[in-house]
Amino acid sequence: MQLTKKANVFVSTNIHHRMKVSILLLAASMVINTHIHALEYQPKHLPYSYTQSMYAPSEYTQILDSLGNQVQVNIIDRQQNKPLPVYFFKGEYWVAGTPNTAYALNLSSRLKDRKVLTTVSIDGVNVVTGEDAHVLQRGYVLSPNKHYSITGWRKSKSEIAAFKFAHPKDSYAANTGRPNNIGMIGIAVFPEQYQLPDTPLVLEKISNAQKKPLILKSNTLRAEISSAHTQKLGTQHGEREVSQSTVASFKRDSHTPNELITIRYDTIDNLVAHGVLRWTPETHAQQALPNAFPNNNYVPDPPHH
Repeated sequence: MQLTKKANVFVSTNIHHRMKVSILLLAASMVINTHIHALEYQPKHLPYSYTQSMYAPSEYTQILDSLGNQVQVNIIDRQQNKPLPVYFFKGEYWVAGTPNTAYALNLSSRLKDRKVLTTVSIDGVNVVTGEDAHVLQRGYVLSPNKHYSITGWRKSKSEIAAFKFAHPKDSYAANTGRPNNIGMIGIAVFPEQYQLPDTPLVLEKISNAQKKPLILKSNTLRAEISSAHTQKLGTQHGEREVSQSTVASFKRDSHTPNELITIRYDTIDNLVAHGVLRWTPETHAQQALPNAFPNNNYVPDPPHH
């Protein structure tokens, strides 16, 4: 009888010990699983921060997220997948590009009741046809409230050559013998007409009359800026990419663009030379505003008192 009691106590103790071991193993498993799922995200590159830049807008410069009334225009840095800030300085729009960086023009229609045609030029060259740009040439048609990203020079209905910021000598315009308008982006906006006019309009008869003042104005502008600084950025004929498009018919509401958007682009150093931006070496040392993410990798130890 006494042996039976001892045996029961031994069995009970053994079971209790096993339960303890099982609980400990379960807890250890939970800790291990928790550790496995607590993975660190380590970005390869921190996103560009305007507050950490060594440059700031001058006192006469305004910063815009986008521009355009009937069509919203954004210039996208495709490497970082973010829009470049637009600087409005003394009546002109500027963006700062980075050499060897692919970019895109994002166009968004703000019209709700009809389509809109956008004739786009870069460095004085039509991005669809490759001709010397004129407002009455071919372009991209946007449906109401729709958007489209133009990522390169149109090569066919299914392919483009990527836009890429580059040295002027490597630009498509310079390599095709047209260096006079490098550093300029233009978007001419034409809403679709509601109904056809009684007499068909012949665009060819007015194209020469309209083209002459536009070219003179462009050449005058280039003469003024060439004396101020050396252009250090153009747009290259980059790598081939797949980009589908279809041909659409379109009737302009007018021969004159409802909106004409022109943007100048150059290196950030040249924007400083123009007075659009200013160099601020004290930016890092003097940050008046608190920052919730001051770029620490891990929590540091407090100082020893």
